[in-house]
Amino acid sequence: MTLKDCLILTLLNVVGFYGLKYYNDSRQCRIVETLLPSVVKVSPIGHRWSEQLIMTPEGLGIEKVYKGFGVMGHGSGVFVNKDGMILTCNHVVAEGPIAQIETNDGKKALAYVVGRDVEQDLALLRPIKPLGRVVPVSMAKGVKRGLNVLTIGFPGPFDKYVTAGVVSGFQDERTFSDLAIAPGNSGGGVFTINGDIVGLAEAITGPFPIPTYQGFSILTSLEAIQGILEKYRGF
Repeated sequence: MTLKDCLILTLLNVVGFYGLKYYNDSRQCRIVETLLPSVVKVSPIGHRWSEQLIMTPEGLGIEKVYKGFGVMGHGSGVFVNKDGMILTCNHVVAEGPIAQIETNDGKKALAYVVGRDVEQDLALLRPIKPLGRVVPVSMAKGVKRGLNVLTIGFPGPFDKYVTAGVVSGFQDERTFSDLAIAPGNSGGGVFTINGDIVGLAEAITGPFPIPTYQGFSILTSLEAIQGILEKYRGF
């Protein structure tokens, strides 16, 4: 092989590498844009309380103050069928059976809980009024260690944030990953790079600080999701 042939081959490899990288990056961005309409904000509604310090004859104490009936924080969820059924984590709606749903295009509606799997931290909601055309997620066929995944949700004050990582392993009917998630992400879909759902963002490992476990997050299992959807099919 001549020097010219070597230079041409090297150039083709470089062009191919960066071309493939650009294609994969662009494809992932397109997948995220496709998934955004499938992800919703879930805001539980119920009786709100706060705690305040008060002076008692014994010293400082804590008094609960009723703040009225309304929105209590928020989490995330995903559409799972064309009827607008929404899957989220049970702890997002644990305080009551009603939640406010906000779609990617800003539509809002109330939804009620039709089924729960408390042990697997899953809840299924149905909107009280139709939300128009919805885009349901598709289910992955399986989950393997090392699988590239991404999640979309509403961590804290942020709106529709995306983080990416890999499936790290499995333990006690839970899937672990290195996805960065925060309060508000709970119930958000975790997807393959093809856009298929493999679980829901559930929790950060803890309690903190435990350096060995920092950086790992817990996902609900794909099998549990399939189970609750089958159990409440037609509700």
